[in-house]
Amino acid sequence: MKHILNNISQEEKQRILEQHSGGKFIDTSGFKRLLESKLGNVKPLLMEGPTGTTQTAATNTTPGDPSQSTVDLSTEYATLKTALATYNSTVNSIMEVNPGLFFMQSEKSPSELLISDLSRQDDSTFLLKYNIPTGVLTRRLNSSPPKFFTLQLNGDSIGTSGQGIWYFRLSDEQRNKANKVEKVKAAAKIVGDAIGAFFTAVQTKVPKNYVVTQRSNSTDTTNLLVFGPKSA
Repeated sequence: MKHILNNISQEEKQRILEQHSGGKFIDTSGFKRLLESKLGNVKPLLMEGPTGTTQTAATNTTPGDPSQSTVDLSTEYATLKTALATYNSTVNSIMEVNPGLFFMQSEKSPSELLISDLSRQDDSTFLLKYNIPTGVLTRRLNSSPPKFFTLQLNGDSIGTSGQGIWYFRLSDEQRNKANKVEKVKAAAKIVGDAIGAFFTAVQTKVPKNYVVTQRSNSTDTTNLLVFGPKSA
């Protein structure tokens, strides 16, 4: 190579040098950023791509996920209690009859949630029953023998349908007062939507094997409703 260079003219040597003028450029910005980082705030020079093996924490909260320890529905419970109290007072002001509806958990079957009234506070005489494992809402008619119907989780089904709660505690005479009945049905639609929304929250947020583990009673001014695993 040395002899080849000796044999070319000075003009050719100059042209070769001109092709390599300017030198090489080395990007040191990454090292500069590393040097200027403060202690504890070092940024990696290379970011691991999606094929890396770094594991991330699970964010799945699908009902039934064993990573959930408890589910707090106190906010939803407060809304339900307010809706039931409003409905009771509204029907009382229209028909002079207080339905006395309130929420309770079944004592015999902890996986069942009940809407009952102040005169029927046991498992066998509920007005509405929601089963956590199956997600089914049942309406009980106080006939002889009693009849049972499955309702959808909405105000039309729960409140104003043929098996709705609108006529609960009303006499045959009161049911024939069309103007008053329409007002009662309007109130029943509102509370029916609230009941449906509450049980929908249970259906979508509470694992099917959970029961109520903490609850304030129906007359308590606090609103506490927490679900958790059934104790052995």
